[in-house]
Amino acid sequence: MTKDGTVDVIPSQNNGGLIKCATDAASNINCTRVASNQPRLLLDDVYLVDDQVYWASGASIYRASIAAASTGLTPLATTAHGGDVTSFFVSGSTIYLAEDGFIELAHAGGAVTATPIAAGQAHPSSVRADNANVYWTRSDCAIEYVKHE
Repeated sequence: MTKDGTVDVIPSQNNGGLIKCATDAASNINCTRVASNQPRLLLDDVYLVDDQVYWASGASIYRASIAAASTGLTPLATTAHGGDVTSFFVSGSTIYLAEDGFIELAHAGGAVTATPIAAGQAHPSSVRADNANVYWTRSDCAIEYVKHE
């Protein structure tokens, strides 16, 4: 993903982390690490909102500034049942996340453990939200939704 056409934030499979690089090809030689040691990094969902990057690793959602390398990261949200995050979406200060069997929500700056809002969801993925609903897909290709809280 790109911020204002000047910075790319890229999941790095080599070190289990995120790096940022200037979009100018000549500047990509020395990329900067945003986060490292994320052993179960979810490569499908990484969001850049203003100067903050959001990503999932294992059962947790993290946020860090792209202005400087982060150390000692604290989870912003964790899944309610301890399963790995299979998808997530950031909408304002609300984070919608999925783990096998559940769709959940958490508020940035609120309780770290997410609250389930839908159960019985087989391998949910592709979580998205609009002004009225939260949407996701299941392993049987069904598209599901629930109204916002």
